Formats: sequence, C-alpha cells, structure tokens
Amino acid sequence: MPRFRVVVTDYEYESLEIERRVLEEVGAELVAAQLRKAPPEKILEVCRDADALIVQYASITRRVVEGLEKCRVIARYGVCLLYTSPSPRDLSTYRMPSSA
Repeated sequence: MPRFRVVVTDYEYESLEIERRVLEEVGAELVAAQLRKAPPEKILEVCRDADALIVQYASITRRVVEGLEKCRVIARYGVCLLYTSPSPRDLSTYRMPSSA
C-alpha cells in the first residue's frame, strides 16, 4: 500500500513514467488526471485526499486549496513556485525559491 498519493492534475506529456518511477521510489502512488478546464468541484473530487499535487494548467484556486484535506505540497510544472504547509489549509507559506 502506498505511503503517499500524488495527483498530476493535467499534463501534455505522452508519458508520466519518469514521475511514476521517482514517486514509487519514495512509496508514493501517482494518479494521472486531466483536469485542465475542470471546475473546482471536479478537481476536489479527484484531489481531496492527495498528499501532493503536480499541476500544469489546472486552476488551483483558494477554494480548491482549502478543500484539500491532506495536501502538503503543490508543485507546478515549469515554474519555481512552491506551496508547502505543515498543516492542511494553511495558506500563509507560499514561497519562491531564491533561484527564481
């Protein structure tokens, strides 16, 4: 049984095999979804119990973030913006890495 659940909300890539391989090494299950134009309700339906999100274009609104029950990391493909939180629903810890 996986220790973590990571949802890729949307992607343009032919394969997520690299992500899947890396995540399996740390005991995480990768769930691939295509939620690019999905409303917040649908995003939450798929992501509510995720430990982490990897996002390309999907709109991760405040409403979505507040509805995530366990999420500690939201990472966006191609951008150095990270959201990490010691507790779910704490929106005070947005940060940009110093290299950005």
